[in-house]
Amino acid sequence: MPFATVRIVAGRDAEKRKAMALDVAQAIARALEAPIESVRVIVQEIPADQWFVGTENIEERRARRARETGERK
Repeated sequence: MPFATVRIVAGRDAEKRKAMALDVAQAIARALEAPIESVRVIVQEIPADQWFVGTENIEERRARRARETGERK
């Protein structure tokens, strides 16, 4: 049975997470020619202050980008 783990930054609503999990499951089933019922998908939400890109966490990165965008207007 295929098993996929998807890690995303926390904050999306349940409907979006479910739609994404369905798309992932369908892609796996199609690629592996496996029954969709056998595909398992787990979605792990990571808080923005615990997900780092380089030396910045996502929370800091979003704040910096918002400041930069605001400065350009």
